[in-house]
Amino acid sequence: MCFLRVDVGGERVLKYAKDLLRVKFPQLSDDLSSPTVNDIIHKYCRVAMSYGDELKRFEESVYFHNQSKRIQLQVDMNLVPSVEEMNERKRRKEVLTKRMKQIQLMQTKKRLKEYEQSLLRLQTLQQSISEMDEEETREILSENKIPSHKALVKNIFEVERKIRKSKRQITRAERKGEYSGTDDEDEDDEDDDEDEEEEEEDDSIDEERYYLLARDFSALNDDEKALYKKQKFL
Repeated sequence: MCFLRVDVGGERVLKYAKDLLRVKFPQLSDDLSSPTVNDIIHKYCRVAMSYGDELKRFEESVYFHNQSKRIQLQVDMNLVPSVEEMNERKRRKEVLTKRMKQIQLMQTKKRLKEYEQSLLRLQTLQQSISEMDEEETREILSENKIPSHKALVKNIFEVERKIRKSKRQITRAERKGEYSGTDDEDEDDEDDDEDEEEEEEDDSIDEERYYLLARDFSALNDDEKALYKKQKFL
């Protein structure tokens, strides 16, 4: 019988094995304690007489299959939650989810009110400069830190878009009954598609209005001027 000395201690082998197993099975990190891994090493591991030859043999599917071992880790039944505990966890999760949705809805309503106030201010400003000459208009816009009438129109459109989006979110939350604890992924997907279609339609309308209102009024023809005056205060 021949004995070969390997200059690797058991503690190092144990640490290396634990690292390998935890990388391969991260979900079992808490279960792979030192005694458990040490037991696996003594029952299922061996020292290869030729490491290079062993790696080549593992390239063969039959040899790899024959050397693979499936083991069942010991389960501490005291750590397995009962049906009552699982139901309680589920209930707490539903309560927390409901609360988070309530908070989100309240924040959306708060933002909507801020957007509406901002829109009212911008529209009032737009109306006030409608009868002013160019110099007075620039002065009023400068006082409100708005570089041009074009920028004012763009700001109005952006706020209007945010208002529409916020209203859709509120309507969607109330329609789905966010406080009932229901959660239907299919409904979520359908609502997302509807929101995207409505946003695309809104963007198309905004682009048409923005193109007209951002132009110089004196450069418009009679029909465009009439539409300009109509759209300016929509």
